[in-house]
Amino acid sequence: MSIPALALRLATVFALRDQTWAGTSVLDQPINPIEGLSKATKPVIAVYTGDDVVKADARDWMAGDRTSNLVIQIYLPADLTVPNGPRIDALRDGGEFALGIIWRQIESVLLKDTSPWASLWRSLIFSVHDVSSRPYLIEIETGPRLVARETIFAVDTVASPDFAPPSGLWADLVALMTSTPELQPLATLVDAAIRGGSDLPDWAIAAAQMGMRDGVIRSVGLAPADATEVGEAAPLSSVEVDGLMPAPVVIDEP
Repeated sequence: MSIPALALRLATVFALRDQTWAGTSVLDQPINPIEGLSKATKPVIAVYTGDDVVKADARDWMAGDRTSNLVIQIYLPADLTVPNGPRIDALRDGGEFALGIIWRQIESVLLKDTSPWASLWRSLIFSVHDVSSRPYLIEIETGPRLVARETIFAVDTVASPDFAPPSGLWADLVALMTSTPELQPLATLVDAAIRGGSDLPDWAIAAAQMGMRDGVIRSVGLAPADATEVGEAAPLSSVEVDGLMPAPVVIDEP
């Protein structure tokens, strides 16, 4: 539901692609992650973002402390074939073994891989509060049961970006999307979303980011006092009286 959640999900997916036994089968918020899995020989990793909570300060929710749930689900086919390894029967004693190895691969990528996507993943997260995991079986009417495990990260993430041209890690996100063929068509949409649409004067952008009403920002002198003026506010400067600069204030030494 937010740009930080979108960025976290994309960073997770593309950091993990081709780095685990799942290969390219790392999916972004799929509706049906197990489609075709009963006939496959590779696992599937599905990535979701769940609850997204911001502790807002008055009206300014964009800059509030943000906590999100990152969900990573691993689904095993009944007959798992691993690169340079043996066949694993996931429905017998091989299921938990395979899940353990794949999870270790995920940890290795997210915590220490040096790829741009993995580096972005670590930049998006301030801290990890909790990691919980649970196994389950999936019943399929026309096939064997499937072994799966879900892991949920409760994390503190960066705040939403300002309404401005992307900079810092947001510029990194747009650049990575642009250089990734699958995401290239969406990069301009994310860039436009970060910018926030139509051009506005600086004071109007600041008011939007702080959740201030138009009348309030005008009353404190950060915007033109005249409500009909929509341009930039006049810069603050020294005021001349009768053509003369005001005299400096002299403070007597004790």
